[in-house]
Amino acid sequence: MLKTSATPFMKTIFDTFKDKIKDPTYYPKAPIETLVSRMTAVAHLQDDDPTVVEAAADFIKRTSITKEKDLENLCGFSATVTKWHSLEFCSTYTNANGEGPFLEYKIGVKTLKGKEIIHRHALYKEQKEGCYYISQTVPLIRVIGDPVLHKQGGLFPSHPTDKQRADLFAQISIAKDRLVKTSGGGIAANQCAEIENPYQFAIVGVFKNDPVHGNAHIEGVKKRYPGTVFPDAMIMVNPEILRVSKEIQPFNHACLSVPSPNRCTVLSPKEIMVTYLDPTQGMARVTKTMKNMDAVVLWHEMNHILDGKTYIDTMLASLAPRDLLQFEKMIVGELNRRKVKNVVPVLTVPPFHITVSINAQGISQLDQNELAKVLPKLTRETLDGCVKRVRWLRAEVQKDNEKKLLGVSSLAGNPPQRQSPVEAVGVSSSLRRAHL
Repeated sequence: MLKTSATPFMKTIFDTFKDKIKDPTYYPKAPIETLVSRMTAVAHLQDDDPTVVEAAADFIKRTSITKEKDLENLCGFSATVTKWHSLEFCSTYTNANGEGPFLEYKIGVKTLKGKEIIHRHALYKEQKEGCYYISQTVPLIRVIGDPVLHKQGGLFPSHPTDKQRADLFAQISIAKDRLVKTSGGGIAANQCAEIENPYQFAIVGVFKNDPVHGNAHIEGVKKRYPGTVFPDAMIMVNPEILRVSKEIQPFNHACLSVPSPNRCTVLSPKEIMVTYLDPTQGMARVTKTMKNMDAVVLWHEMNHILDGKTYIDTMLASLAPRDLLQFEKMIVGELNRRKVKNVVPVLTVPPFHITVSINAQGISQLDQNELAKVLPKLTRETLDGCVKRVRWLRAEVQKDNEKKLLGVSSLAGNPPQRQSPVEAVGVSSSLRRAHL
C-alpha cells in the first residue's frame, strides 16, 4: 500500500499500472505509456511492501537509458512527495534536430514545500521491444502570455560592474544554447525561460558552421522555414532602431514562443537601420542597415526585446473587429472543448497553416478553416496566451479611446478600432522612427 496519498484521478492511473510494473516482461510502447507507468513506479518507491518497492525500482532501471543514475534521482524525488494531485499531457513533438519523440507534461504534487507543478519536456527512444526514457529538461522558451515575455528587456548599463558583465555573458550563453536547441531563426533574451531578469539583447539570425554544433542549427532552421535564407547570427545588446523604410514586405511568421504549425502573414519594413553594442567585438558600437529577409528577422526580434510583443500582437492589431472577435471565439471554444475531451497536441511541422493572410487590397484576413485545423495543434498554454493578448489589445484600444476623448493618443494617431497591416508594423515603439 502506498505511503503517500493520491487524488481519485491519480489513483486510477496507479491502479492501472501497478500490476504491470511488477511484470518483468512488461515494456511500455509509447512516450505517454512510458511516462504514466514510470510515474506509477516512482509512487510505489514509497510502498509498505518491500517487494513492490523492489519491482518499482527494477522497472525504472529497465525503462531508462541511464538506469542507476535515473533511479537515484527518482528515489530522491519520490521521498519528497506527500500527495499526487494531477497529470497533464501538454504536447508531443519531434524537434527539428530529429532527436526523437518528446512529451511535454505537467505533474501536480504536494511536498513539504507545498503544492508544486512540475513542468518538463521528456525525451524518449522508441525501439521494437519498448519505449525508453532518455532525459528531460525544464521548459526552455517562454510562451505567449508569459509576463516576462511581454516586457522589454532591461538596458545593459554603460558602466557595468564585473557582476553585471558576467550576468550579461551568462544570459547570452543561455540564449545561444536555446536558439540552437530549438532551431530558431533568432531569439530575444526575454524568450528564454531560464533568464529571470533579461537584459536588452537579441540574437538575430542563425549560427552557421558553429564549432560546437556544426551545421545542426542551420539544418534545423531549414525544416521550420523551408526555402528561407537567414542571416549569420548577430548578437545585439541595447539595440536601437534608427530608421525604417516606407517600403514594406510580407512574411509568414512563426515564433518559438508560439509553439505550433501556425503561420501568419505579417508586414514589416523592407529596410531597417539599427545600432547596437556587439559583445563579440568588446562591446563596440555597431551600426548596420539590414534589408529584405535580414530586416524581417531583425524586426521580429526587436518586437520581442524592445516592446515585449510577438508577431501575434502585430497580427491581432491588423484584424477587422469581426475577425478579431472570431479569432477569440474559436480559441475559447477550443479551450472549452478540452475541458470535456482529452487532447494531446502534436506540434510536429510541417504541414503549416497560414491562419491570417493579406489580400490583394492589403487587408489582413482570418482564414477560419485554417485556424480550425491548427487549434487542436496548440498547447493549452499557447491558447490561453493568445486569449490574454486579444484581451490586452482590447484594453489598450479602450485606453486609447479614452485618451482621444481628452485629445491625447497613445497609439500615435492609428485608428483605435483597427490598424491596417501597414499601420500594424508601426505599433512597436521601437519602429516609430524617421523613415529612410
